[in-house]
Amino acid sequence: MNAIRAQRPACDVVVACLNPECPFTARRSLQDGVPQGIPVLFVDEQIYRELPAFLVSTVDKFALLAWRGETGKLFGRVQAREGAQFFG
Repeated sequence: MNAIRAQRPACDVVVACLNPECPFTARRSLQDGVPQGIPVLFVDEQIYRELPAFLVSTVDKFALLAWRGETGKLFGRVQAREGAQFFG
């Protein structure tokens, strides 16, 4: 299991179900050998890299949108895509 975790960027957070029958367990949700878990994102860097279709935020994070260059990606300002990652 440690070899699988080494393939993910250090800032990524993976939330997985503990029920072994659930399709979102770490072992059952592998994509290219990397566990995907439940499709939710928590870390800012991961959100700006993977661009979720639905975003829930606290007021303080919402206020920061105007001050962070990466937030343009959330509104479609991207140049390229590779897998789940977008580049602006």
